[in-house]
Amino acid sequence: MMTWYIPSTGELIRGRADGKSRPITGPQVASGTAHVWKQISPYQLEFYASVNGQLVEKAIEALSPDGKTFTDTLWRAGYDNEKDVRVYVKR
Repeated sequence: MMTWYIPSTGELIRGRADGKSRPITGPQVASGTAHVWKQISPYQLEFYASVNGQLVEKAIEALSPDGKTFTDTLWRAGYDNEKDVRVYVKR
């Protein structure tokens, strides 16, 4: 079970990486907003967000095998060439 809480919007994203759609909740979240987490490998997850069944956002979260680097790649559906890539390194 994974839980993400985004303080700036109050979004609460909770679920398993099993490919099932689950609601995203929070005071600023539109009704019908859902997400899917899908585990691609031991070190990689795919994330999909939808509103009323329409895909709006995709992401890939990847952890390096040594556990020291986490890469989050996010983009709006239909804009595959406009990805926001963030890399976090554990010190």
